[in-house]
Amino acid sequence: MPKEKYFKYIFAAVLLCVFAIMLVFNFVTPLLDDDFAYAFSFSDFERIESIKSIFPSMNAHRSLANGRVVSHFLVQLFMMRPKAVFNAVNAAFSVCILLVMFLFYRSKSAKKNLFILLFSIFALWCYTPDFGQVYLWLDGSCNYSWAVLFTLLFVLPYYLFAEGRYGDKRTVFGILIIPLSLIAGAYSESASLAAIFIAVCFTVKGKIGGEKLEPLLIVGIILAGAGYMYMMSSPAETGEKGVFVISEVFYNLLYVCMSLKFYQITLYCIYIFALVMSLGSHADKSRIITSLIFFVGGLGSILAFSFAKYCPARALCAVTAYTVIASSILIEGLLDRLDRRFMCAALAVLAVIFFGEFTLGTYDIFINKNIAAVRNELIFEAQLSEEKRAEIPKYNSLSKYSAMTGLEDVGDYFGFWVNVAMEKYYDLDYIAAIPTEY
Repeated sequence: MPKEKYFKYIFAAVLLCVFAIMLVFNFVTPLLDDDFAYAFSFSDFERIESIKSIFPSMNAHRSLANGRVVSHFLVQLFMMRPKAVFNAVNAAFSVCILLVMFLFYRSKSAKKNLFILLFSIFALWCYTPDFGQVYLWLDGSCNYSWAVLFTLLFVLPYYLFAEGRYGDKRTVFGILIIPLSLIAGAYSESASLAAIFIAVCFTVKGKIGGEKLEPLLIVGIILAGAGYMYMMSSPAETGEKGVFVISEVFYNLLYVCMSLKFYQITLYCIYIFALVMSLGSHADKSRIITSLIFFVGGLGSILAFSFAKYCPARALCAVTAYTVIASSILIEGLLDRLDRRFMCAALAVLAVIFFGEFTLGTYDIFINKNIAAVRNELIFEAQLSEEKRAEIPKYNSLSKYSAMTGLEDVGDYFGFWVNVAMEKYYDLDYIAAIPTEY
């Protein structure tokens, strides 16, 4: 068997393993936090039972919660179905994210492709803040990891235009660019802002490189901008910000920067190393510019949080994904320039870190499986009883890999908002927490 074909089979096997692992992790992760609330309409607080009822709910959502109606439309859509449906789709989307990222740094060498794929997997697992909330939690996945997927799909035609390869895909993107632009622009405060910036940069890069400007791509940027304005101009978004103070903006920006330092300093060191080595080895200028566009676009997305009152760490997942792409573009070019033994040793070090984190994460994800089973049994018994009362144990979590980490769980007292949402979801009169036995 030719070596290239051998590496292609390994590449496919790795993706299959990612799908299988993420599928298991999704099935082990129960409904959490906001999931229960999104089973009901924001307009009349009745259970969502049809797609038609989601539209007035999202209209009310713009006034009551935030302007991310595209992602939350999907949340309510999945809450109408058994969670197994979401589990399968979310696992498949995890693989799709890797494949779309791969399109930005694909090499003609199957061996290089495998190397960069492994680097991307290791980096995303190790350096994505609140990994469980981003990739396993139903509400979180629809809002954050899927934001990465849709915004990267939007950026793809602009990247191909800048690389002089848009012509072959003109028909396909001619059909998809309008819906992709509207969805990607209105999807996420941070990821959408980064995607629009990156699309503009690639359009300019392509034009400077001698490409004939594509009117449809300009329309796409305009539509994405309109979608972003629609999201950010919602009453909930503007009401949350109100009259801002310059000192508060700087404080928010400082807070986000400190969060990036805490979660991603190692990833940034990897990128800076790859950038310096690329400049020192006289790498292709176009490759370096493309990498910088992704890197600066990712960093620039944090500006969306400068005016926000609330910035959870999970919202920084797009910064992670864009930085991984920026690093991968440079590393792919360095594989022929640097000693391959050095590059393999560097990947091996990252692999050791990954497997340590993976072991901890897997244990943390599975540790609550038994607690979830006990909770479901107690809730089922309460549903059959006349009192309709349930006292259930709280979840435990040790790391960022469990979706429970950082989320609100059932409270110790009657009336806590998670308790109220769960009571309505399970049709009970009372739910409260009992201490977890260790």
